[in-house]
Amino acid sequence: MVRPPDHIVTDRLTLRRWAPVHAVPMKAAIDASLAHLQAWMPWATAEPTPLPDLGQRLAQFGADFDAGHRWLYGVFPPDETVVLGGVGLHPMTDPKAPADSLEIGYWLRADMTGKGYATEAVRAVSHLPGIALVQIRCDPRNARSAAVARRLGFHHSATLLGNATTPAGRPRDTMIWQLSHQGKQVR
Repeated sequence: MVRPPDHIVTDRLTLRRWAPVHAVPMKAAIDASLAHLQAWMPWATAEPTPLPDLGQRLAQFGADFDAGHRWLYGVFPPDETVVLGGVGLHPMTDPKAPADSLEIGYWLRADMTGKGYATEAVRAVSHLPGIALVQIRCDPRNARSAAVARRLGFHHSATLLGNATTPAGRPRDTMIWQLSHQGKQVR
């Protein structure tokens, strides 16, 4: 896969790779949205994170970006004054998937949902050069996340029953949405 760019500009957003300088606005976005995020995002159950620790986490995100392990972006308005959310590209662990396949994860602060920002951010990263297959995985009860995949033309390829746990530790199903850039949907 071609290394993703450090920042991506869309009509209404700037996606910028995370850096420690983003710790304060990221903390504000997460802390203002704890209940919203903790319902769906396992990482959010450990929040709120002290600011110094969050700065270290963002430094690790930068190191991972440079090493090609995963590519995580902050989602900002054009003036980059606040964090609206995050979007990331993660290598897929499915041994049957093409090597240049990625999974997309995303989140928005609670007061920014319903404005099309997640769709716009996911569209921007799902069509980067060198990606053969993009996958979104979400809880079937997370209708907003599934709607993003549906709006962008992802194909619902499967629902895995009881294969994961909720952030609260209960069994959870997982919907798998896929978009192939090789001219056909992969099942």
